[in-house]
Amino acid sequence: MKKIYNNKKGIALFVVLAIIGVVGIATTGMIAFMRGEVSHSENYVDSTIALLLAEAGVEEALFTVKSQMNDVENPIYALITKQDEGSIEVDLTRLSKGDDNCPPLVAGGEVKATVA
Repeated sequence: MKKIYNNKKGIALFVVLAIIGVVGIATTGMIAFMRGEVSHSENYVDSTIALLLAEAGVEEALFTVKSQMNDVENPIYALITKQDEGSIEVDLTRLSKGDDNCPPLVAGGEVKATVA
């Protein structure tokens, strides 16, 4: 019997190069996907921190307003009891100074709030 494989020399090289190409493309795709996931994770962490800081600021301003609203001499009292109309600036200087345990995020920054 005569061998019919004489025309198929070098096929192994083509198969190996094709497999290396497919694995290389898959690896490149996975690396690009993982870089995107890292970027999304960083953005999620940053947005969560920003949301928590904003909520903390609102809660701190509400605490300040509530602690000052029972003082008859404070303008917030006049605004709440409808003796005065408009808007007033709330004194939040204690937030600008920071605390011993929690210094301000931005040195020299100012914290302001307006009650309308």
